[in-house]
Amino acid sequence: MSKVVGWILLIAGALMIFWGVFASYDIFMGKKQAPMVFTSSTINEEAVETTDNNKKAADTGKTDLEKYKNIDPQNLQNVQTDQMQNLVAESLTKQLGKMMPADSITKIMNLSSWSMFVFILIYAGSKIASLGIKLVKD
Repeated sequence: MSKVVGWILLIAGALMIFWGVFASYDIFMGKKQAPMVFTSSTINEEAVETTDNNKKAADTGKTDLEKYKNIDPQNLQNVQTDQMQNLVAESLTKQLGKMMPADSITKIMNLSSWSMFVFILIYAGSKIASLGIKLVKD
């Protein structure tokens, strides 16, 4: 009886390993997509432009002095620092968007999560198969 269970475990472990390897081969050769564990929401550039246009329309008619007339100098420096940080963040986002496609980071994360899953699957398959080999030998 233990030899039958051993053969079943050996075959199950080998099937787990082969399925993981062949599924990974299909994914990395582009025949299938990796499971979508991570997703991203891309910001539409038109929406950003609309927001910028709305801000400009709200500020029309006001000079820089009128906007900050009632702010004390310390707070004015904080406001200017915040504006500078927002400007730098916006320009970095635009430059990174030109260099790297928007969904490339999520693809890398999905491939990494698939690789980790297959590693665990192969490890578990090898342990099950080795247990089956021990039962077959006894």
